[in-house]
Amino acid sequence: MFNESIDGRLVVPEPSAAVCNEGTYNATACSIAKAQWTNAAWRSDQIGAMQFHNWENSSCSVFVNSSTCNQGSVPVLAVDAILPEHVQATVRFAVMNNLRLVIKSTGHDLLGRSTAAGSLL
Repeated sequence: MFNESIDGRLVVPEPSAAVCNEGTYNATACSIAKAQWTNAAWRSDQIGAMQFHNWENSSCSVFVNSSTCNQGSVPVLAVDAILPEHVQATVRFAVMNNLRLVIKSTGHDLLGRSTAAGSLL
């Protein structure tokens, strides 16, 4: 019902390095991630990525294939909002369900406050 209220824009974000690790490995996506790893514009476009990858998690890397790549501080659900109504519905949903809500916008937070384990983005 919530996903319908936001036009199906609910997504499950993954750490940006997940595509280079066991379980979620994707050769094409991994090559792109390696090439773009320090590109701020690319990182901004990845729902599970933060400008500084240290705020994502410490269990996986694009440079070393790991058997574990946990969610870390990457939110467990996210809304890819494109309309003000999506944002409004998400805030209402978070309040009604007592969910920790974090905001990722066009800027970034050097202190990592735009991400949180177990949160809704």
